[in-house]
Amino acid sequence: MTSSSPLAFDLSAAPISVAHVTLLVRDLDRMTRFYRDLLGLTVLSQTATQTSLGLDTAFLTLSAPGGLDANSGQFAGLYHTAFLLPARADLGAWLDHVQAKGIRLQGAADHGVSEAIYLADPEGNGIEVYADRPTDQWYDDQGNLQLTTEPLSAHTLPQGRWSAAPPGTRIGHVHLQTTDLAAAETFWSDAGFTAMARAPGGIFWGAGGYHHQLATNVWSRGRKTARHDGIAGLSDITLYAPDVAATQAQTRTAPSGVRVTFTTEKV
Repeated sequence: MTSSSPLAFDLSAAPISVAHVTLLVRDLDRMTRFYRDLLGLTVLSQTATQTSLGLDTAFLTLSAPGGLDANSGQFAGLYHTAFLLPARADLGAWLDHVQAKGIRLQGAADHGVSEAIYLADPEGNGIEVYADRPTDQWYDDQGNLQLTTEPLSAHTLPQGRWSAAPPGTRIGHVHLQTTDLAAAETFWSDAGFTAMARAPGGIFWGAGGYHHQLATNVWSRGRKTARHDGIAGLSDITLYAPDVAATQAQTRTAPSGVRVTFTTEKV
């Protein structure tokens, strides 16, 4: 049973949060089953070319316009979509669920601020499923954010029964591969984010004190080209920014080629 810490960060109160993402997909039925059955999301609407999933509201759209090429790896775009679970117990229950189904995982990490499990969907889109630690554990004695990467001993997570994504599940952050880290830094800082942490080739962007709602990296081998709508993968991110100026509530294209829409309306 979910039991969130009183020191859990309230993303809904942050000045910017990820409200919705859209993936362009080649096999809509297979991808719908994956996100419904493996992540436990609810199908809220479905047509021959589009599925919207979430809980009370949709936060993931799978769109199948047809004629898409697979992402060969030469394009920038999605590194992973990170689904935030309300509590550590939920992460343990979900891990038991996927292991029972024999799903191949790509790794697990202790990030100091959170614990995370990594995998990919059937079309190769990266996924992180994670739970935040209480905010009083995010900083060292000098007040430095401890956003690190250490091995996670998955067996230390509590065991539990998983039936569906629990109330409060949402997209916590989106991590992008970009074509140019300096251009990405200009884009996301202009969008109102603060660089909360840096790593060689990567920057983690937060708003309102969260460890990161967005991240950007150039970790892949070889220079990437900005993505376009002729290939499968992440096409759009919608950011909820209730206090953004009306002139800024618009769609822009990040250096990765992903469209970013700022909205003052709850999605």
